[in-house]
Amino acid sequence: MPTPIPEIRGISIVITGQFNPTIFQPQWFSTEGLLTGAEADSATIQIIHPDVAAFELPWLSIQVQRERFQATCISQPHFERVAALVCDAFELLRHTPLRMLGINHEAHYRASTLEKWHELGHMMAPKEFWRQFFASPGLQNLSIRQIPREDEETGYKQVTIEPSVKVRPGVYIAFNDHFQGEDENAVLGAPKIIELVRNNWGPSLQLSEHVFAKITEHL
Repeated sequence: MPTPIPEIRGISIVITGQFNPTIFQPQWFSTEGLLTGAEADSATIQIIHPDVAAFELPWLSIQVQRERFQATCISQPHFERVAALVCDAFELLRHTPLRMLGINHEAHYRASTLEKWHELGHMMAPKEFWRQFFASPGLQNLSIRQIPREDEETGYKQVTIEPSVKVRPGVYIAFNDHFQGEDENAVLGAPKIIELVRNNWGPSLQLSEHVFAKITEHL
């Protein structure tokens, strides 16, 4: 049976720290060579404010608050470019105090039949125990977390499975590759965050694809 293809596939890089949102405007990215002039001119700006900045391109969404940066992409050919853009941006802003990093992957898959959709839920969360309480129990949200990580970094890996709200009948799968200091409030710093993105971007993408494929082979 061929591996199902996601109807929606996205990635995001989330970083916590202390940010000046007004820096993160399309023209700044263009001036620094991270976006083309045409891309910056065509960007849809939602808001530029001292507390929050947000803009979108067809392949990129940037949202920055005072303590949270997020770059999101739902165009798979541009995934690698987003990782490079984040690294290049914080090379320029290398003195920004950054704390935690999440390399996050998500996908929505359509089930071939309603029966297959139910079968996946039963496999992931057997219902026998719950039938003593509910007549028709169903999987709503399942998260599996690995702590500690198997590498030398501090953090965790987590997979979450839910019914899709965008594809019916379908399943939503999220893979969160999380990095932090020994103390969750510890400042890792921009150089360390950049190193983590560069060293883990490819392996994280490959592992997410493997996890998604193994789960959805039952659809």
